[in-house]
Amino acid sequence: SPENVRPISGWTGCNVTRAGESLINYADYDLRPVAQDSTTERVGWPPIILPPGSYLVKYNSGTSSVNVFVDNYVDGTSLGYTSRSNPIYFTLSEESKIIVRTSATTTTGFKITDLALFKITTYPITFPDSAGTVYGGTLTINADGNGELLVDQINYTISGAEIVAAGGGTEAAILYARTSGLSSAVYDRNVGILMCDKYPIVNESVTDTSRIGIRLHTNGYIYLYNAAFTDLATAKSILDASPVLAVLKLITPTRYQLTADQITTLLGENNIWADCGNVTVTYGAYLETLKASLDRTNGELDTLRACIAPIEDGATASQKYEVGTYFFRNGSFCTALIPIDPGGQFTPGTNYAVTTVAAALIALQS
Repeated sequence: SPENVRPISGWTGCNVTRAGESLINYADYDLRPVAQDSTTERVGWPPIILPPGSYLVKYNSGTSSVNVFVDNYVDGTSLGYTSRSNPIYFTLSEESKIIVRTSATTTTGFKITDLALFKITTYPITFPDSAGTVYGGTLTINADGNGELLVDQINYTISGAEIVAAGGGTEAAILYARTSGLSSAVYDRNVGILMCDKYPIVNESVTDTSRIGIRLHTNGYIYLYNAAFTDLATAKSILDASPVLAVLKLITPTRYQLTADQITTLLGENNIWADCGNVTVTYGAYLETLKASLDRTNGELDTLRACIAPIEDGATASQKYEVGTYFFRNGSFCTALIPIDPGGQFTPGTNYAVTTVAAALIALQS
């Protein structure tokens, strides 16, 4: 709240995290007793073997305060726990058999829904030095790994140099220090001050002599209310010794281009979030996934082709072909027109021709 005066910290970078589809649909399984050691039995779900990596467990327990645990199924070591629908993050350094369980010994009296387990990947993004510390904005990550940072909240440091008037005046019944007018083309005066590290934010003139505060007037002046500001020299000295940090909103966000690690998306569901707030992700084609799928399909086709005839990948024959024998070359079904010796150069139209399996079958029947 505006009255909650506290240190202000921004971001010089953030972590963007991607999770794909749940590795297992726990909704398909009923809760069941699980022996964790020789003396304890808890309620949990069937164990699962996971490779090394970082993981996230999400669930919904409603108002139930029953804890949810992630344990090593073999030795019972706790990998993490939480309650009241909070997520659980854990990391495995080696392949492990884990179990998700509750702290209850019976399912009576509580209900857990939407339980899911995700493997997550975190992409650290460092903001450019020119952006400084960011207090508010929008981060966009594109499919090619590049991105854009739009900064619309910046810090404004008020030291003695910014103060042009101080002492009493008609603006308030108590003493204050005032800056020069901030440009309405740069700063959003209607929004006012968003945060301040030393003064509570006020939205009107302060008349209580015991109260301090900070205010951005619609005329562009920043007023600092403090009975210690008896004159201009005193106010400048106080603020030089202890500058005030305020966060203001820009009319036009500043744009910074980013080069981030490419975030590899997978076919199906993609959950992406950042530790500094909401992040916008623009998806392109699933090029890596499509390429892998195409490579896998081509591999399956090569296996099928090899069952029909030899496959030749080079410019010369790997074996002898008599007239009328068949082979695959560059994905085409071919037949030898004249004998081709091992190491012989393939010359289309001279020693081989492209044909079809149907034509070969007709030739065999004739």
